[in-house]
Amino acid sequence: MRNPRSSVAADRDTGRKGFVRIGSIILAGGLAILAWQTIALVHYGRWPAMPFGRAWLAIGLPLPGGDWERLPIVSWLFQCPASAVLLVAGGALVIWGRLAPRHV
Repeated sequence: MRNPRSSVAADRDTGRKGFVRIGSIILAGGLAILAWQTIALVHYGRWPAMPFGRAWLAIGLPLPGGDWERLPIVSWLFQCPASAVLLVAGGALVIWGRLAPRHV
């Protein structure tokens, strides 16, 4: 006979692993941007700026409109380096997934 509590705990553990996986993919994206910038610096002699807003548009997402434009944090975030934003967001998701309490 199956214990119903164990299946609920397994579902929650799978959710935690999802945070870690998504965070790892985002971290890899941040590292890929840093690698591309480093290669460009060595090859061309100048650091190519990649703000988060440009990376957001490059993957085909529209910039937030409406009330979001008035929030200073949103405009600041879209001006920050993409690698820094992705590394912080990915790291936060990985840490969240690893440190989230287990419910048994």
